[in-house]
Amino acid sequence: MLKLAREKRELAVVDDQVGSPTWARALAGTTARVLGQNEHARAAPGTYHCAAWGHTSRFHFAKRILEVARELAPDYAASAVLRPISTAEFPLPAARPLNAATSKERLLQVFGVRIPGWESLLRAFLKDLTGRPDWQRCLGT
Repeated sequence: MLKLAREKRELAVVDDQVGSPTWARALAGTTARVLGQNEHARAAPGTYHCAAWGHTSRFHFAKRILEVARELAPDYAASAVLRPISTAEFPLPAARPLNAATSKERLLQVFGVRIPGWESLLRAFLKDLTGRPDWQRCLGT
């Protein structure tokens, strides 16, 4: 999204698909915490949804990516305007569910583990990324 926003004048982003964007680092850390509770994990088999707390649309997520990037890296220049569209306006080869948000309550109740909210993870990810001296090279520039 950061790269596209620098390359395009306008970006059409789906606004009717909802999910819980999750930084892979947070997912790995949470998984390690659960597996570290070895005996407890063996006694509680089943399916658990492990994702960031909360949910957002793809459009709002893209909007927040650009807002936080501009805040953390004033030298980041992107002029693209975001335009919300429906899934029907953006056909893909594979169907996507409109609501991919999942309940993380079971993970919290059984293991006492909760991944932080998607917005705080987004900020942490972008802070990590923009804190690197060559961070803009990650955008292919």
